[in-house]
Amino acid sequence: MPDNIFQNKSDQNPEIQILFENIKLKLPELEELLENSNSNHNYEYFLYRFYHGSYKVEYAIGMTKIIVKTLQNIYPEKSLNSLFLKIIHEGTEVVLDELRENWDKARPILEAFLHAKYFL
Repeated sequence: MPDNIFQNKSDQNPEIQILFENIKLKLPELEELLENSNSNHNYEYFLYRFYHGSYKVEYAIGMTKIIVKTLQNIYPEKSLNSLFLKIIHEGTEVVLDELRENWDKARPILEAFLHAKYFL
């Protein structure tokens, strides 16, 4: 029987090993950021603000950018997933003045935050 029955061939990939090591090194920072993003002052607050129609939903943009920067810094030599980056771009490059005319344009802000939080 192998030493670790849960280990698969992709775990032997040097890039995966580097990623795992980098995550271990940054684990305290990642855990703190996750706790912060889960706090009532962020996660629930952003959702509440969205459904309440409050422009304060824009605060989610800053938190999203912090999370994405932290994720990218885990393995800076590699790019994050292109679909993920598209969602982030759409949610963080919102023209806030346009929200007054069309509240639907606020949805990508929340979508980007939730995707970033998920991967964190």
